[in-house]
Amino acid sequence: GEPRNLLRPGRGENMGSGWETARNPHRPPVLEQDASGFVHMPGVCDWSVLRLGAVAQAIEELHIDTNHFRGNYPESVVVEACNDPGLTAANLTHAAWKELLPRTRVGPSADHVFKAGVDFDGKAIGEVTHVRVSIYPDGGLMRVRAIGKAARALTEF
Repeated sequence: GEPRNLLRPGRGENMGSGWETARNPHRPPVLEQDASGFVHMPGVCDWSVLRLGAVAQAIEELHIDTNHFRGNYPESVVVEACNDPGLTAANLTHAAWKELLPRTRVGPSADHVFKAGVDFDGKAIGEVTHVRVSIYPDGGLMRVRAIGKAARALTEF
């Protein structure tokens, strides 16, 4: 599946309804853990950027859904956010990304729900127009939801 599948309604009918990345070519034959217990592969991850439907005052809740991904779900995810209404595909790497959800383990075939004030500080980030979801080291996600209150419309470019 393609990254745009992350935005589809519902939880998906099968793995093809989500986003699955190829096995990372830099993945070593034996995975090692860092001091935090995460897979140690510096700089190796796959990511997708999602544009919100409106400028959010703050993100209040995140859903990272691995539905149907039982053996090929990512070990962990990081979610970052930015406030850049003019962000385009050409300048994604130059955006001022701020970490919203630090690297967090996810498991197979589940809707992982993270709440502001418990799992992350949504108000510290402020207004948000885009989120970037990074998966480590590779695998599949079914859906990603960033829930918050709209501050104003996100104008088209």
